[in-house]
Amino acid sequence: KEIFTPAAVQAIEAAQAAGVKISFDGNYRGKLWSQWAGDPPATLGRMLSAASIAFADERDFALVLGRSFDDPDPQARRRAAAAAAFAAFPSLERIACTLRVQESVADQALSAVMLVRNGSGVLEHHAAPIHMAGVIDRVGGGDAFASGVLFGVWSGWADEEALAFGLAAAGLKHSVHGDFNLFSAAEVRSAMAADGFDIKR
Repeated sequence: KEIFTPAAVQAIEAAQAAGVKISFDGNYRGKLWSQWAGDPPATLGRMLSAASIAFADERDFALVLGRSFDDPDPQARRRAAAAAAFAAFPSLERIACTLRVQESVADQALSAVMLVRNGSGVLEHHAAPIHMAGVIDRVGGGDAFASGVLFGVWSGWADEEALAFGLAAAGLKHSVHGDFNLFSAAEVRSAMAADGFDIKR
């Protein structure tokens, strides 16, 4: 931990100083942090302060900001957490996350939301749910989502298109074993079509 934490933060700060865009994936692992005896809020907050886009939800921001977001309405919780994060981290421009409905291990629905800084307010974009029957492996789906959104945002696409592309990339990842999404951009585009997640052989 004594080596890891400063090295990670220093790498981010060096990238930021060089003009490299930074993204942040919350994905908090409590058991790992307990092994390192680290300070998650302080360290993750330093990392998040350099990011222009975060893949995180209200639980991640509650940890980093040391406050709770407990409105019974999920959308209200997300908006409150996003507003607090945008206020705390001036470099942050976008927040994105997936929303899962799991009917069974094999049958799931996945949607996504992106919250965007808009002056003193927050814009919210939604990607329509995709229904996945016969899920093979969900591990790596979050990384596939993040990489798809980043590909779209940093290619200059509209936020809605980048979000839909990321969701399609995540959906495709559920159809293969392993934690890597090896589908091409063209295959992800094809999956974005109305019948993109119908079985094709």
